[in-house]
This record gives sequence, structure tokens and C-alpha cells, in this order.
Amino acid sequence: FMAKAGHGVQSEGERIIADRLYECGIDYIYDSLIEIDGERIRPDFMLHGLNDLIIEYKGMDDFEYNEKFERKLMILAAAGMRVMVLRPKDLERVREVIV
Repeated sequence: FMAKAGHGVQSEGERIIADRLYECGIDYIYDSLIEIDGERIRPDFMLHGLNDLIIEYKGMDDFEYNEKFERKLMILAAAGMRVMVLRPKDLERVREVIV
């Protein structure tokens, strides 16, 4: 999937989010490897211009994915990072959520 900003993303949902951020002129870093307390994770979208808000897209619902997703959220929360989780149902109103 190709975002309007010119980079690839892993899903249609992430493309919708990336395109909305781009349309709003919000700078972001996509899927960049970071280390927090010895744990290496890849937040979906890091928005440095918005007090380091992280947007995570939870696009699947199976046991292994959920386990990894919840672990990532725990690591981010323990580091005091602000996280917005978007799910497929949120994509219909992503224009309202991201302004």
C-alpha cells in the first residue's frame, strides 16, 4: 500500500491514517525502530510535532497479534508516552479524529 506521502505502509488502514496526516500537514515518522528500556519496538506513527503522540493501528484480531500489540502498548505506557489506538471501525471517521 502506498501513502500519499510517497512511502509504503503495511495495510489499507495505515494508508488511510497516513494519508489523513499528510492532508493535514502533520509530520510523522512511520514504523521507525525505537528502543525503550532495552525493548525494541516499532510504533506505527510517531508525531513529534504533537508532543510525541503515537498512533497505533490495531487492524487485526488474532491471538498472536493481540499479544504483541498489548505488549507494545504496555512498553509505551510504562515510558509515559501518549498513544492513540485506532481500529478499523474508526477509519470511517478518521477525518474527525485526526484534524
